[in-house]
Amino acid sequence: MQERTRSRPKLLATAIALLGVAAIAAASWASRDWLHEEWWIHKLETGDVDERTRAAMRLGELQSSRAVPHLLGVIGEFAEKGGLVLDRDETTLSLGFLNGADESSAELCISCMTSVFEMEPAPGLEASLVEALHDGSAVVRATVCSRLERLPTLSESALLALRELLSDSDPAVRKIAAGALERIQSR
Repeated sequence: MQERTRSRPKLLATAIALLGVAAIAAASWASRDWLHEEWWIHKLETGDVDERTRAAMRLGELQSSRAVPHLLGVIGEFAEKGGLVLDRDETTLSLGFLNGADESSAELCISCMTSVFEMEPAPGLEASLVEALHDGSAVVRATVCSRLERLPTLSESALLALRELLSDSDPAVRKIAAGALERIQSR
């Protein structure tokens, strides 16, 4: 009888340990998408051009709305270096790569654009886009206007943020915002 009483604490300890391992395994399984996103966001920000391009494509495949600010950051970075310009006469997004633009960097920028534009509406996407309407890059603001107009529905705060761009410092952004609002209101 005494032997049986001594084995109960061991049995209880073993059961608790197994439950702990099961909980850790379940948490790891549940957070695997988050870990993948974090890995690819890290690669987008720190890798060489080829790794960054691969990361942009992968984040698009993962439909990572958390990656949107990072993807837009790469677009803004490329525009800041003078590799990407807005067409000043358009009411839709029309971008041009300058002749001196590095081909690998242009491919990275296109991968980021593609990922942003092909992302399915998901929680957090609209909020990330609206936040980017205040970016320092006119190219990013124009890109976001164009992307927002493609969302099936927009909140009042998103519409208000778009309307604020009607007085943007960049004339091309003003035109693109006006065109986006017109197309949204006509649906």
